[in-house]
Amino acid sequence: MIRASRLVVLAVTSTALAVAYGCSSSSGGGGGSDNGTYSSGLPGSTSAGDLTGDQFTQFCESAAQFVATKAPAQELLCRFAGVSAATAVAAIGTSATDMSVQQACTDTYNTCINTPNVDAGSGTNPCTKPTGACTATVTQIETCVNESVSTVQTAVNAIPACTSLTVASLKAPGSGGSSGGTSAIPTLPQSCTDANTACPGFLGGLTGTP
Repeated sequence: MIRASRLVVLAVTSTALAVAYGCSSSSGGGGGSDNGTYSSGLPGSTSAGDLTGDQFTQFCESAAQFVATKAPAQELLCRFAGVSAATAVAAIGTSATDMSVQQACTDTYNTCINTPNVDAGSGTNPCTKPTGACTATVTQIETCVNESVSTVQTAVNAIPACTSLTVASLKAPGSGGSSGGTSAIPTLPQSCTDANTACPGFLGGLTGTP
């Protein structure tokens, strides 16, 4: 359904930060709401498997547009990469300075944030209705989208800015710096796990992974 632009980023195991985000579609369809939460406008109790092809495409594309707007997945990945680079510099000998770790973070972040997403322009349509039994309801999937967005936003806020890094903070036990900030990597919301269980292979469709 929604292909990950190494966004969501949220299936943090083998896909290392793939979440239900990033369907590279320029069309919006319905969806979204004024209070900042996603709603497709479709009947909540309807299973994804019972939607028509047009309804499913509308659902997919509107969810993707919402996530692309609300979930700064690339920001999360690039902040994580920046802190990881700074941590590596801080760990090398005794020559590291606060300025050098901040510069390493900034350089890595800037390179990452200015790199086009590798998934863009693949020429495939990820908004394809899943085959086989799929009992995940519209409400379940909407909940997954909303909780994933919230999780990514929280994770972004938890990663320090490059300019605030110091050698001492990166080396401090329990600070997260010694592990490259991996504690900030979000885990997949239970609602998304449940949706994938109700619709086998659904999450792979959302993220564009097998």
